[in-house]
Amino acid sequence: TSCDISAEFVREICLLINEAYGHMRVSTSDVKNRLRMGDAGPAANRVLHLAFREGKLVGCCSSTVQPPWTERGCGHWGLLSVDPA
Repeated sequence: TSCDISAEFVREICLLINEAYGHMRVSTSDVKNRLRMGDAGPAANRVLHLAFREGKLVGCCSSTVQPPWTERGCGHWGLLSVDPA
């Protein structure tokens, strides 16, 4: 759950996203909120997916099952970020 994620790891996620976008796209509180949304399990409407390679965070992407601006049954992918290194 999001309770198990350290403040250091939240900063690492935030840094990866902001470096990939080339500007301040998210804050640490935004990342924490996005991670908490995943705690709802199957009922979660919006979650942050994290990608790892050899134990290192290399990217992330957000998904929403039902955004308010799409037709019923049409989800949304967003916040795609890949480590620029």
